[in-house]
Amino acid sequence: MLVASIVLVCPNTAVFFLFFALICLVYCALLKRNIEFVSQLPFPVISGLFLALLLSMVCENYEIRYAWLYTAPGIELYKKVANLFVGDEGGVFWLALFLTAFVHRSSHDSDLLKVKSAVASWYVLAVTVINPLSVLSGDYSQSPAGGGLNAHLDSVWLLFHPPFIFFAYALIINQGATAVLYIFKGRSIVSQDYLKDIGLTWTILSAGIGFGMAWAFEDAAYGQYWHWDPVQTSLLCIWLLLTACLHLLREHLTKLRMLLLAVCVIASAIMVPITLAITRSNIVASSHRYVGDTSLIWHLGFVGYVLLLMFAFRLVGINCKIYKSDTNRVKWTWRHLIQNVKKLRRLDYVSLAVVVCAFVAAEGVVTAYLRNIYQIAKPKEMMPFYETLRAWSGGGVNSDVLNEFHRWDVDGHLIVAWLATLTSILFVYGGWYYVRRVSKFGSYGFVALIICAIVYWSEYGGYLADQYQGAGILSEKAIKYTPILDVLILAGAGFIVGNLTWIANVTLRSVSWPNTLSSILPVSLIHSGFAILLIGLITGTVLNTYVQHTESLGASGTFERNLGDGYKYKIYPIGLSSGSEKSMQFANVSSARVELITPDGEYHLSGKYYASKSGINSDFAGPVKAICELIDYRYARVKGSPSYVLHPLVHRSFIEDIQIWVHGPNEGDPNSKQDVVVVVKKFRFSSFVWFGAISLSIGGLWLSLRRFRLGRT
Repeated sequence: MLVASIVLVCPNTAVFFLFFALICLVYCALLKRNIEFVSQLPFPVISGLFLALLLSMVCENYEIRYAWLYTAPGIELYKKVANLFVGDEGGVFWLALFLTAFVHRSSHDSDLLKVKSAVASWYVLAVTVINPLSVLSGDYSQSPAGGGLNAHLDSVWLLFHPPFIFFAYALIINQGATAVLYIFKGRSIVSQDYLKDIGLTWTILSAGIGFGMAWAFEDAAYGQYWHWDPVQTSLLCIWLLLTACLHLLREHLTKLRMLLLAVCVIASAIMVPITLAITRSNIVASSHRYVGDTSLIWHLGFVGYVLLLMFAFRLVGINCKIYKSDTNRVKWTWRHLIQNVKKLRRLDYVSLAVVVCAFVAAEGVVTAYLRNIYQIAKPKEMMPFYETLRAWSGGGVNSDVLNEFHRWDVDGHLIVAWLATLTSILFVYGGWYYVRRVSKFGSYGFVALIICAIVYWSEYGGYLADQYQGAGILSEKAIKYTPILDVLILAGAGFIVGNLTWIANVTLRSVSWPNTLSSILPVSLIHSGFAILLIGLITGTVLNTYVQHTESLGASGTFERNLGDGYKYKIYPIGLSSGSEKSMQFANVSSARVELITPDGEYHLSGKYYASKSGINSDFAGPVKAICELIDYRYARVKGSPSYVLHPLVHRSFIEDIQIWVHGPNEGDPNSKQDVVVVVKKFRFSSFVWFGAISLSIGGLWLSLRRFRLGRT
């Protein structure tokens, strides 16, 4: 509170407090006298600075540059708080806050304290140089109060998706410090806190990805749950590595398994700054790429800094005593790994298979960079989202969009083919693994049934091949992979059946079935939830329909259309919203109200669309102007209308989800055509996505909070 009060009164003092916190961290990393006391100082200082920045955002103190960039009068309180994650400066600040908090909790362990202090010092140095609490320069003093909230971020998911992702990132980096100690010092990695932290990190990261999927589904830039953006693909690598860690935790933690666990944790920790650097990269195009101030160099530098830190720790121990027997530890551990591969058990091989999946995703990102560096042209089928934009723009070729998407080069189709094949094998193996524990004879029948079904589907076509009518936006190259996706759905369904069969058998044969069920249910919720989620993602992506209608405004401004099959919609008058939204600087906010009639009843939907005002403050370079520079929605407008939809109106049901996009006329433009374009898109079995995601999250949280026993978990 003292630090926050001083900084609010005199913002220029913030840099001195940051230097003080940095000096304390460097002291703890290099020296050993009184480090337990000194280590308690950085976190309160960073917390005070963070509180000062938060109060500046909430109280609209536009003297602070960061507050000017990311807030404006009239923005809701929760969006002001969530905007702390929007800019590069805020993201780095969050990492520094979390990492110094971990230092604050590590005073009982001098070795671990030194490593965590050294790691946290890098991002505190980054915050010191970037200084989010810097005073607004004279160039902005004549501008309107506040840069405003970009329309792309006008969603409640802003309060959930970025915080969960950043918190998971910080936890992963923190866990990497303990893994480094195990690799180089032989410190035990088996502790209740560490094991629970890995499970909790996986759960938080999964929830963050899930919130991002929900946001993407309700945002016109995506219209899907996932589109293999380079940042998404990199994040998937981290999630897969943590998934491999969870499978390693389910067996007795021998030295070999602890080594594999430590390697996976360190790899995921190194992937975190790489993913953040890809987010800020100007080499490959990404919908997550921000414009303006960038922290790219700090994230890339952190990777080199960590590698240098590991080398220094191995060489000199950072003032930690290294015994002679430890000098050949690294050579011994790798020799031990090679000699004991034959001792790996089934779940160890599952972990290695998941790691291979992570390498497949990483290869897609690496290929994307190489294609850009060597200027290798990409075919249109490697631009999945470009097809959607082209359809929105009336089917014509937009040279600006095409040039940008020449750089959008993560081949999602090829990655899906590899991952679907590997995941299908894992599902079949998992189903056999569970059924075998019920009946050995039943396991043979299960495998035979799955093989016969796969052969039949390959010959005569599976569910997707039968149901896909070509009414959605799906490239010809993607259609080639529907047989693989059919096999994945079949394998996933078999895996769920095997899992449920095992649960029923164990529970019924148990003396105390409540205790048994509480012990095995979390794992079942994770496995079955993931399979259900994946089936929902596949069916929702492939079995979607896209229909576009142009409606002429009548005298009343109300019109309706019968869509067939018991569906009908009625569009009510559209116009500029009243209140603070009307004064937003970067978008004309208009409202849309729709009455949707389905076979199940009538539903009233309401939402917003935005008319482009990209010409205002065109000299400003920052995330507020265009958080997604590549997919700026000026490209996504319907041909002949200057307005565009941002968040579609969504109606959810068990069988299918319906999106209604209303592209209305620009109220402030007298030359605007007086017609409204309505796009109706249906997604089959999207409810599986949310049901599976919720089941997976509950199981992960349940498992992470359970009390792990030492040695055998």
